[in-house]
Parts: sequence; structure tokens; C-alpha cells
Amino acid sequence: MRRVEKRDFNILFDWINDKDVIKNSRYGKGKSLDEFTIWFNEKIKSQSSYMFILEKENNPLGQINFDLVEKEVVITYSVDKRFRNQGLGKELVREVEKFIGINLKNVKKISAYINSINIPSIKVFENLGFIREIDEKYYVKLIKNL
Repeated sequence: MRRVEKRDFNILFDWINDKDVIKNSRYGKGKSLDEFTIWFNEKIKSQSSYMFILEKENNPLGQINFDLVEKEVVITYSVDKRFRNQGLGKELVREVEKFIGINLKNVKKISAYINSINIPSIKVFENLGFIREIDEKYYVKLIKNL
């Protein structure tokens, strides 16, 4: 896993606009090129946002990003459609947990807001010890206290 770089712009733009990612996202919509450009540039420059790419043999497989808000991080991730159902979501979350444990020792809680229809993603977090803090009709908030 490595930090996102400017060269990742196109693959991230494709992933965020993948029809299954949109369907399973909390907000249910993609981003226009202009919206994505602004979002991407803000994330890259931010001191409280972190973005990573999971690669194998220089092939990007998925991404995970999180925002640090006081002592809590909020995670989102996606996996390239060619590599789904291979345990990569779990690997991404585990790697970020390790990163947080080593680099962000003041973080006390990890959270994820997930569309309630995205059962595979909910299971990823639950299998890693996250618990449901909020269970609404359209989304679930899962947390893990550190």
C-alpha cells in the first residue's frame, strides 16, 4: 500500500464513477470531472486527509482514504471491479488500522458510514471487530474504539 500521488487521478476518477461504487456509496452519486478535480486536489493538500492505493506488481487494485476529525478517523474504500470478492477490502482496512496505530497515536476511534445495501462492506468491518453505532434505513455507521 502506498500514498496516493497525482498520477493516480485517472484511476481514482474511474473508480469513484463506477456504477457499482455509486450504487453502494452512501450518497449514491458519482462526481463530475470538475467536482472530482476539486475534491482530489483538496485531499492531496490536506493535512487531515489520507489516501492510499493498494497495488500488486504495480497494478492498482483499490483505494482507501480517511479524514482525521479530532481523535476520530472516517474511512471509505473501493476496490477495482476486476478484483472484488478477493478479500481486498479487508486488507485495505487492516493496513489503514496499522498505519493509524503507528502514525496517528492520538486517534481513539475509527468509523465508517456505509450504505445499508452494501452488505459485503458491512461484513468487512464487522469481521474486523467494528460494531454498529447507528443502523438507519439508508446507512450504517460502524465504529472501532482504539
